[in-house]
Amino acid sequence: MVDNIKIFTKDELKRITKNSSHILGKGGSGQVYKGTRDDSTMVAVKASIERLIDVPMLVYEFAPNGNLHNVLHGKANRHLSLSLDLRLDIATESAEGLKYMHSSTNHTILHDFGTSKLLGREEDLTMFVVGSMGYIDPVFLQTGLLTQKSDVYSFGVVLLELICRKPTIYDEHCSLVIEFHRVLEKDNSGRAMFDKEISVTKEDVFVLEEIGKLAMECLDEEVEYRPDIWR
Repeated sequence: MVDNIKIFTKDELKRITKNSSHILGKGGSGQVYKGTRDDSTMVAVKASIERLIDVPMLVYEFAPNGNLHNVLHGKANRHLSLSLDLRLDIATESAEGLKYMHSSTNHTILHDFGTSKLLGREEDLTMFVVGSMGYIDPVFLQTGLLTQKSDVYSFGVVLLELICRKPTIYDEHCSLVIEFHRVLEKDNSGRAMFDKEISVTKEDVFVLEEIGKLAMECLDEEVEYRPDIWR
């Protein structure tokens, strides 16, 4: 939870990661190391590829079963049951994490689900970012400006993944965002895209429709109409 965020010193992170000795993975924006806190809690530490003193490392709870993408879409988890309540919890905690990174630190951290950048409070950022294309705000791709609303866009994509259980690109060429928007315009519901496992009752469908509407607000092409993450 956001209230339990802990700030680690550089020396603590060195000790936790044993001087970055165990690499879990690499991405366009940096490397992720496995670590162990003093209370034996396993963590994953994400380090920016940019070796700047004031760029923080992000410390996450270690997830031995893989990340959310693996849980939702991995072949090994194809038949793994994920209740609607669990998916709502994932969405809520993801929003709380973004809220913290946007408003509760000395600098704003923009995550953009595949990228992490540190900004001053009121700055926009113009730069080339390597990240997961399915999550990156198309407005950023057009303008080069990375803002808090870029993360809101990415969060909207994750909401669609949670309620549809489809990756950002599926069936080789179908875009989840485009297809959901098309279905929503057709039946004003989006229910044809919902994961059948969690769209059993009328109450389920109502909740999913509301989440779908929120997702589309997050994905609005007009950045100023996207909701604030702390709303």
